[in-house]
This record gives sequence, structure tokens and C-alpha cells, in this order.
Amino acid sequence: MVQPTIQHNGDVIRRFDGALTEVIVHIAAFGAVPAIRLSNQRSVGSTNAFLTRLARRSPFRDWRPDALLIARAARRAGRLLDRPDSSCLPRAQFLWLVLASTGREPELIVGAGAEMARGAVAHAWVELDGVPIGEPENVALAHPPFDAPLLRVHRGLGPGARR
Repeated sequence: MVQPTIQHNGDVIRRFDGALTEVIVHIAAFGAVPAIRLSNQRSVGSTNAFLTRLARRSPFRDWRPDALLIARAARRAGRLLDRPDSSCLPRAQFLWLVLASTGREPELIVGAGAEMARGAVAHAWVELDGVPIGEPENVALAHPPFDAPLLRVHRGLGPGARR
């Protein structure tokens, strides 16, 4: 049976939208991850406050890019930094920002490994509904999380809103 032309065109448009989304997310990651890293050198707290304000004012509430696509784009952008091994925090902040900007409720988690006493072996990642995005499932075992997420979206109040 021959598919109606309009449905075929719809499929083509959906594939185009997917490719366009991937390009947009990668361009955003390659610009934002280094900028976030630079801002963190001054103050992680003020960077997080700025990201929270950005997410709260987002016009992209109905846009739903795939969370793994965003994580991959952030990882690729992090490889371009002068010390890619220390890019987990700006990558996680970018992932948190995009997810929070699109109406989801991510948590940015920071944990430290047992080797922390000998040197910095901390790690940052983002979780959606308790599941790490773009990280091994056992990331919390290797890096037990600190007591509270670094960034959180409060249900019904918007990113970072106070109750």
C-alpha cells in the first residue's frame, strides 16, 4: 500500500527537525560549556544563580530535546576545554540548564570519591527522576553525593524558586 504523500512529508519534516535539534544543541553546548567554565572560575554560586534565572525565563518550555543528546553535546564541548578531565561541572550545569529550560525537573548532583583526601576526585552529574543522564548507572557509588543537589527545580515554582 502506498503511503499518502502528506504522511511521507511529515516523516521527512520530523527527521529534519531531529537533525536541526541536534545541530542547535551542539552549537549551544560549544558556546555555553566554555563560558560556564570561565564563569565558574570567578564563582560557582553566582554562575548557578545566573543559570537558574535563565532557566526560569526560558521561552522553550514546549521544546523537548532528548536528554542523552544534550549530554553527548556537552561532553563533546567539554573535550575542547584546556583540561577536559575537569569539565564535568560546566557540562552538568549546561545539561541542567537545557533540561530546566524545557520544563523538566533535573537535579545537579556533586559527589566525591574515597580518594578525595589525596586529591580532588569530585564529580558532577545531572539526574532526572533519580536516573543519571549520560553517566554510568553506578556513578553515585563511585562518587557518593553530598547531602543536597547543587541545583534543583522545585515542583510548580520554577527553577530554583524558594518556598
